[in-house]
Amino acid sequence: MASRTLSDLKRPDLFQQKGFIGDQWVDSLSGATFEVRNPATLETLATIPEMGAADTEKAIRSAHEAFQSYKKTTARQRARWLRRWNDLCLEHTDDLALILTLENGKTLNESRGEVIYAASFLEWFAGEAERTHGDVVPAANPNQRIMTIKQPIGVAACLTPWNFPVAMITRKVGAALAAGCTTVWKPAGETPLSALAQAVLAREAGFPAGSINVITTLDKVSEVGTALCTAKLVRKLSFTGSTRVGKLLAEQSASNVKKLSLELGGNSPFIVFDDARVDIAVEACIMAKTRNAGQTCVSANRILVQDGIYDQFSATLVDRLKQLKVGLGTQDGVSIGPLTHERAVQKALAHIKDAKSRGATVLLGGDAFQPNNLPGYFIQPTILGGVPTGTITDREETFAPVVALQRFRTEEEALEMANNCDVGLGSYIMTENTARMWRVAESLEVGMVAVNLGAMSACESPFGGVKESGTGREGGRQGIEEYLTVQVEDRPVPQIQRPTDAILKVTSTALCGSDLHFYRGHLKCPTDFICGHEFVGEVVELGSDVKGLSVGDKVVAPFYTACLECYNCVRGQASRCLKGELFGNSAPANTIDGGQAEYVRVPLAATTLVKSPQGIPEEQLVLMADIFPTGYFAAARFLKDLDSRDREEFTTVVIGCGPVGICAITAALTMVKTVYAIDSVPERLAEAEKIGAIPINLNDNPIDKIKAATDGRGADVVLEVVGHADAFMLGFNMIKPWGKISSVGVHTEELPLNGLLCYGKNITMAFGRCPVRSIFEEALSLLVKEQDKVAFLCKTIMPLEDAPQAYKDFEARKIHKVVFKV
Repeated sequence: MASRTLSDLKRPDLFQQKGFIGDQWVDSLSGATFEVRNPATLETLATIPEMGAADTEKAIRSAHEAFQSYKKTTARQRARWLRRWNDLCLEHTDDLALILTLENGKTLNESRGEVIYAASFLEWFAGEAERTHGDVVPAANPNQRIMTIKQPIGVAACLTPWNFPVAMITRKVGAALAAGCTTVWKPAGETPLSALAQAVLAREAGFPAGSINVITTLDKVSEVGTALCTAKLVRKLSFTGSTRVGKLLAEQSASNVKKLSLELGGNSPFIVFDDARVDIAVEACIMAKTRNAGQTCVSANRILVQDGIYDQFSATLVDRLKQLKVGLGTQDGVSIGPLTHERAVQKALAHIKDAKSRGATVLLGGDAFQPNNLPGYFIQPTILGGVPTGTITDREETFAPVVALQRFRTEEEALEMANNCDVGLGSYIMTENTARMWRVAESLEVGMVAVNLGAMSACESPFGGVKESGTGREGGRQGIEEYLTVQVEDRPVPQIQRPTDAILKVTSTALCGSDLHFYRGHLKCPTDFICGHEFVGEVVELGSDVKGLSVGDKVVAPFYTACLECYNCVRGQASRCLKGELFGNSAPANTIDGGQAEYVRVPLAATTLVKSPQGIPEEQLVLMADIFPTGYFAAARFLKDLDSRDREEFTTVVIGCGPVGICAITAALTMVKTVYAIDSVPERLAEAEKIGAIPINLNDNPIDKIKAATDGRGADVVLEVVGHADAFMLGFNMIKPWGKISSVGVHTEELPLNGLLCYGKNITMAFGRCPVRSIFEEALSLLVKEQDKVAFLCKTIMPLEDAPQAYKDFEARKIHKVVFKV
C-alpha cells in the first residue's frame, strides 16, 4: 500500500493547527508560530501557535473558572463523558494513528496499538470516577463521628512527552477529569497534533467549556513550564519526561507547595537467567527494545545475560533483529521507524562510541543511515556484545534501538548490576524458576517488574518508579488519587432525648427582612448570621411517640424549633446551643460566627412537622414555612371562613395581591362567585383581574365601593395580608356585623383590639407560630392546588456562603425574602 498522508484522514477536523483555550481554537497572543515536521521525511506537517506565559495564564484562568462548576458535576456524569470519549477514540482509531505516525514516526501498527491503549485509560477512569469512596473512622467519643471524603484538588496541568503523545494525554487527563479537576495540557512541541485531535474528541464527548485547555509551544517550553509551576491556581502538576526537567519543575513548584506526579527517566535492566527459554527471552527483548524505535521510558536499556546462556541468546537475538525492517512508519512491512529528532541520533551514536572505546564489540548495525534515501533521523538496529560495566548506558537511557549485552555469573551479581543506578522505573526478568521470579522481583529497586514479558503497562496497573524515576502513580486504582484530596468531617451524633423529639438534617432555610430587623434589634446579632429555625429538612431519627413520620421523610418545619433561651441558633452559633437542641456548623468562611445548624432537634415533632407534598420545589416550601405563621395562616383561616352552605353569595374581599393574596383569590374563586381584590399597585391588580377578581385600587375609596356593591351591608369575609394597621382597619370597617376578617399579625400596640371586639365582628389574627399542624397542612394543600399561580413566590435563592451579600441586599431593600441552600 502507498504511504499515507494527512489528506487520507476521514475526519479532517481532527487535524488542528491552533491552541485550545476556553472552548476556542486560538492563535498565540504574540502571533508567533513553529513548524511540526515528520521525523522520517522532514516534511512540514503543520504550523502551530508558539504560546508563552501570557497564553498559559489565560488557559489557567479558563480552567479555574470552569472548575467552580465542573467540580460539582456527579461522578456518573463525568463517567459518561469519559466513556463517550473512549468510544470516539476507538471509532476514529485509523485517523488518530495516522496523525500520530506522521508526527512521531512510529509505525501505523504501533500507533493503532497506542490509540487503543490510550482509550483504555478513559474507560478505566470512567469506572474509577464512581469509586472514589471516603471512610467512616471510628471515633474515641461515642457521640462523635469522623468521616473522610475525596475532593478534586483543582486545576491540573498535564505535561506530556513526544514518545507516547496520545496515551500520555489520556492517562493523565482521564484521571484528572474523572476526579472532578479541570485541565491545562502542554504536549511536547514535536508532537502537538495528537493532543489537539484528542481535544476535539473530548469536547465532542461532552466535557464542558473550560475543562480542557491546550497550550502549544516548542521554543518557549521553559517559559510555559515556569508559568504552570508558579501559578497558585494550578494545584496539581503531572509531568512525564527527563529526570533533569522533573527536578527543575519540582523546585519551581515548591514555592506554592503544588501536588506533583513525576514520571521521569528510566534505565531498565533486562535480566536473562540460565534457566530462561531463549525464544521467549529474545522475543521479549525485541519487544522491550524496539517499540517506538527504543524510545520508551521502560525500554530495556541494559541486557544482563547469565554466562550459561549468553552465547545462544546473543546469536539468536542478532538473527532475529536482522529481520526487522527500518523505514517510513506509514508503509507496510516496516517494524522500526525513525527517532524523533537529530539529538536522539547523536546521543545513540555517542553511547555506541563509548561502549566500543571500553571494549564492546558491534555485533549488528552501529551507525546512522537513510533507508530508501529517507532524510530523517534513522539509526541502524544495533547490538553491542561484551559491554563492560561503567559505560554511559549504565547511567543513561539510550532511547534508541541499541542493545547493550552484559554478562553476569550469579543472581547476586545480576541484582547488584541492576540496582547500581540512580533511577528505578522498570525491570524485566526472564526465568522459569518460580522461586527466583519472586525473589529477584522483590529485590529489584524499581517500581515495576515484568516477568517473562516484554511489556509492563496496562490501564488497570499503576505506572511509576522509585528513586529518581519520580513520584506518584498513573493508571490503576492509584491513578485517580493523584488528583484528589482527603477532607475530614468531624461532627457530633444527634441524639433523641425525649420520645416526642425528632432529629432533622437541614437542607434549606429561609429568612425575611422582618426576621433580620427583629434579631438585630432585640438580640444584637453580629453583621453576618444565619437564620436557624424555619426550614426544610430530612428526618434522620424519631422518638418512639412520634407517629405519622418515618426516617428519610422530607418535612417542613414552619415554627420555631429554637428553644427561645439563648438564640445561639439564629446567631449562627448552633454548636453553642445551651440546651443542646441544635448540632453542627457548616460554617462559611466569609461569615463571622459560623453557619446554619446541620442537625436540629425538634420537640413535639408530631404536631409541628408536616410532610413535604409532592410536586412543590423545596425552595417554595421553605419560604412558605417562613411566611406561614402570618400570610398563609391567615389565608388558610380565610378559606375556612368561606366554608359554609351559602358561601356562593358571600361578598369576599382580599386586601393585598402579593403571592399569598393571589393564591387565596384563586382558591376562593372555586368557592364563591365574586372576589374583590384591593391593592395600590396596578401590576398586582392586573394579575388579580387576570385570574377573575374584581380589582379596586386602594386609593379609590374601597369601603364605599364595597358597601355600594352590597346595598350598604358590607363584606361577609375579608382577608388582609398586607400586615399594616391601616390595612387591617380598612378591612375591619368594610365587613358587616358578625362578618369575618382574617389578618396577618400586626403589632398589637397599633390596634385597640379589646375595643374592636365589642363591635361584634369575628377577628382572626395570625400572630400564630402556634403548632397547629392541621391548619398548616390545609395551607400546603392550597399551595399544591395553585402552585402554577404562585411559582413566583420565591425569587431569591442563594447558597449558604452568600449570606453576607443577602444581608446587605436586605438593608438596601433589594430583596425581602431569601432561601439559603445548606
